Amino acid sequence: MDGNGTVTLFAPFRSSKNGGWGIGPHQAKAIVEVNRGTIHVSSKEGVGTTFTVRLPITTARHP
Repeated sequence: MDGNGTVTLFAPFRSSKNGGWGIGPHQAKAIVEVNRGTIHVSSKEGVGTTFTVRLPITTARHP
């Protein structure tokens, strides 16, 4: 993924493939954020892309 790809990756309806809807990364980010988490992407063209998802750990409370 080139540098420009990481900038627009989480934009809704963005796709690098024909026939795709382009909502996958956008939806993933929304799900992570609604659960008070973060998602980060780093990429080196020709090497690979790494996604880091961090979610808070909570303990369940029983009545």
